[in-house]
Amino acid sequence: MFIEKPAFPVSVDLSEAGEKVSNLLKEKHWNGFTFSSTNLIYVPYYFYSYDVVEETEKKTNHVFSGSKAFNAFNKEFDSAVADLILLENVSRSNEVSEEDDPRVLVSKMNESEAKEILLIKTASLENTSKKNVMISGLEMFYVPFWIAKIEVKSNVSEAHELNLRINATTGNIVNKSSVPFRDKGFSELTSEAFEELSNPSEWIKYSVELVSKVSKGFNQTNGKPDYSLSFSNPDVLILILAIIAILVILWVAYL
Repeated sequence: MFIEKPAFPVSVDLSEAGEKVSNLLKEKHWNGFTFSSTNLIYVPYYFYSYDVVEETEKKTNHVFSGSKAFNAFNKEFDSAVADLILLENVSRSNEVSEEDDPRVLVSKMNESEAKEILLIKTASLENTSKKNVMISGLEMFYVPFWIAKIEVKSNVSEAHELNLRINATTGNIVNKSSVPFRDKGFSELTSEAFEELSNPSEWIKYSVELVSKVSKGFNQTNGKPDYSLSFSNPDVLILILAIIAILVILWVAYL
């Protein structure tokens, strides 16, 4: 399939993108999730360099140089995409594969409109007048993204959907910060603790942690410890279970 402007290559295929998303979700403790859909889209971007100058009575001073990428579909800057233009040995082509049934977004501005808009926006970002901004090397390229929709479950009855964008050229998950960290449930923590304790080498670690974590479980009365354990503290409960587990394992071992 031929597209209007050259596109960056799809270096990360569908399975790799899914693996990256799965790893991220597991890191954030989301184990119950399913992929609703994963689609490939090509987004138009204007890449350009710019210089900011300052006019005085006697001469023109060069103040700053930079480069940016501007999404020609939603009309927003994208710092995560700007560095793509710096990649070496990356070919761009007007011909893209139809294998993944990609969707190609249409630019909402032509080059002359883009240049005028970018002058104003760049000047605003640099806190100067647009007459002090010079734009060069303006080119439009398409950037491929995998758009993954995932249903995650925080418990048996509650579920919600996450939408993640994966740069199909670099493999970076653009909006990974949108995935919240899920606190593990008590049953999960307990199961992990018992599994770790099946290895005797872990017993020392839990014994050391016991002193510090149990001390945090003491209740406070008028700012002073009353030395009664707070069993609402998950750490205290888990460590007590760990002690019981160790005793049971030792008892079985010496029967």
